[in-house]
Amino acid sequence: MGNGRMSMKRNLKVVIMLLITTFLVNATGLHVPANDPVYDFLDRMATRGLIRELMNDTRPLQRDKVAEYLVKLKDREEALSYTDRQVLKEYLLEYRSEFGQSRHPKLIEGQNYYTPLSSRENFAKGIKGIFDKYSEEEPPHLFIYEKDKNLIWLDVDGRARLESKNGIFRVLGAGGMRLSTQLGDKLSLYMDARGYLWNVPDGFADFPGEVRNTYVQDEPTLGAQYFDKTEAYFQYRDPAAGAFSVNHESIIWGNSPNSMILSDNIAPFGFIRWQKDFDNVKYTFVHGSLLGIDPDIDAETNIKSFPRKYFVGHRLETAFLPSFHFAFTEMIIYGNRNYEFDYIIPVSLLFNMEHEQRDRDNNLMAFEFEWFPFAGLKMYGNLLLDELKVTEIGKSWWANKQGWQTGIHISPRIPTELIVEWTGVRPWTYTHKVAVNTYAHNGECLGFYAGPNSQLWFVENRWWFSRQLYAKLQYRRLKHGVDPLPASDPGYYPVGGDANQDYSQRNPDYDDKTKWLMGDIETTNEYGIFLTYRWRKEIFFDCGGQLREIDGRVDKFLSFQIRFDY
Repeated sequence: MGNGRMSMKRNLKVVIMLLITTFLVNATGLHVPANDPVYDFLDRMATRGLIRELMNDTRPLQRDKVAEYLVKLKDREEALSYTDRQVLKEYLLEYRSEFGQSRHPKLIEGQNYYTPLSSRENFAKGIKGIFDKYSEEEPPHLFIYEKDKNLIWLDVDGRARLESKNGIFRVLGAGGMRLSTQLGDKLSLYMDARGYLWNVPDGFADFPGEVRNTYVQDEPTLGAQYFDKTEAYFQYRDPAAGAFSVNHESIIWGNSPNSMILSDNIAPFGFIRWQKDFDNVKYTFVHGSLLGIDPDIDAETNIKSFPRKYFVGHRLETAFLPSFHFAFTEMIIYGNRNYEFDYIIPVSLLFNMEHEQRDRDNNLMAFEFEWFPFAGLKMYGNLLLDELKVTEIGKSWWANKQGWQTGIHISPRIPTELIVEWTGVRPWTYTHKVAVNTYAHNGECLGFYAGPNSQLWFVENRWWFSRQLYAKLQYRRLKHGVDPLPASDPGYYPVGGDANQDYSQRNPDYDDKTKWLMGDIETTNEYGIFLTYRWRKEIFFDCGGQLREIDGRVDKFLSFQIRFDY
């Protein structure tokens, strides 16, 4: 009798999950931002062996694809800890629109839109809802429209942060909005806009982490600095042909939190993209516009004119075997001319195409693998090639421009994980003899955050204490080679520690003596702890502390932040 009941329960669960999967009718193509915490959760579940078919190393993913993985986890939730089941429940609520089962809980019968600003009563309920107990519903929006397969969400967000460096304090404030639109199954539109402002006290000139390489402006009357940030895209998706889009948003390519290929080290840039999934294969084509660093400045107007610079990328990500994933990426940086039609063909081999273009451009390729030997362990490795000469492999030739990366990811049943990773990027990797062809956007390396001539040990331990409380401990030991002499010195020569350097200016005495690290070696040790507490669906508290030691010089950083998202 007991076995019969267990069998009935299992069969009922299978039927329910089939129905949920069938109801993925509101297939929204809206993107999940490349740094959304759901990726960390899914990656941990993949290492646990619960969704090894996960392919999230080409971000951002689309909402309905993330929802598919969440549904698979729901079917296997008996293997999850209590905390992970609660975290999964939160994400299932957040992705309610992908299941097509119901409308947003704020929408009343017979009405397709809602905003707390429509009446005093709604406004009072909205304010009360923010400070009421932790909601068991989907997060709210400032404006909601949902009818059939169409939806519009308008959200506002803001943050206030107090930061200190060695006892010197500053305040940062930011605010913005997001507009998400889905029209039917095929058309997705999105835009956001934010502004950041902070004071600049003496002794604390470091840019906030959100800046990356964005254009920062001074506000002298306030003794402050500020910058604006926006992301947007327009996407048309067809089940047979794939997704075509025009984008200005952050993208990440690679299976490492310190990607050597395309990282979150840079500000967004504009690009066109075609992406198509073939069961266990995903193919992505990107052609984008980058910003150089050597503008022509008009003597009369002082207006800057930047040379044309482009990025081309082809990426093939596969998961043919449940325990082994592989990816191949090829990229080209070119400029000082109009876009090349040859590079707009989505399925060409860029290595050959660049040679047909008279070998004028910067050609790179990367190989990645992930291996899951057993549940709870993932091993991964990456090889980046910026130059290859078979006879010089393993030697100290200067143009062995390569990056190597290897790591392990441990994920036990309890809600924690450990990542241990080593990265080495040889001198002159990412560089080129033509300034516009360097692998950089607005002066920052598109790949590894520390640039070439670097080695990094990275350790990170993440904890999910509850569905509302998340923490991570982090350690970085970075060795980076810097130029031994200032550029003004008559004997100056670069050592390949900056992606923007011209490799034709290298010291030829080291052409066959180029080690993994060259020049003066600067060693940085960073210890950090970061916590996020989601007090309410709309309100987050973040705090963190970091100790940074560079060749004996120690800096201490502390921060406390309140975030609001409605």
